[in-house]
Amino acid sequence: MSPAPLTYAWRMARADAAPLGLILRGLDVASGQIVPLPAGEQAIAWSVGLPGRPRALTTEPGGGLATDADGVLRFPLAQADLAGAGPRATMPVVVRLLEGDGTGRTVLLGTLELLD
Repeated sequence: MSPAPLTYAWRMARADAAPLGLILRGLDVASGQIVPLPAGEQAIAWSVGLPGRPRALTTEPGGGLATDADGVLRFPLAQADLAGAGPRATMPVVVRLLEGDGTGRTVLLGTLELLD
């Protein structure tokens, strides 16, 4: 049985739109060590229900997600992405860990909430 997904809420003012950041780590069962994800044949799929055009990106080649030098996975986000959102809008965020065999599991269920 997989553990329940974590929850998280990003909150920002519309004018402060910037890439969302996330550091994913997991337990390597064989070594007992905390390791960065994705590992081995795994990939990360991150989707945000942006107004008018939900966007899903992955760490697979050409998928649009990459980890920066500090180990932070960044989901690109700009003010234009939020233009169609209503006042104090809340958008769903889902992060899934994908295995090389096509299976996967949700590791984070969250929201992106606008403060204005």
